[in-house]
Amino acid sequence: MKTRLPSFIVGTIVPIAAVLGLMPWYNRAEPLVLGFPFGYFWIFLWIALTSVCLFIAYVIDPANKPAPLGGKEDEDGPHGV
Repeated sequence: MKTRLPSFIVGTIVPIAAVLGLMPWYNRAEPLVLGFPFGYFWIFLWIALTSVCLFIAYVIDPANKPAPLGGKEDEDGPHGV
């Protein structure tokens, strides 16, 4: 069975690190971006980028690959359960 670690990293660690881990660097009132302080803009931006990260995690997750036609599935089942 292939590892699911890369999809976990892309889907959870990257967004959490971007929002919480980088807070000391983006937590500023200036500059204003689209009328918002940069800190708010950064969080709003990562709301959308988290969706992109989750989509990428879904695509690269080996559990979401279709079973081969006429082939045997893994002993764990189609979704590793």
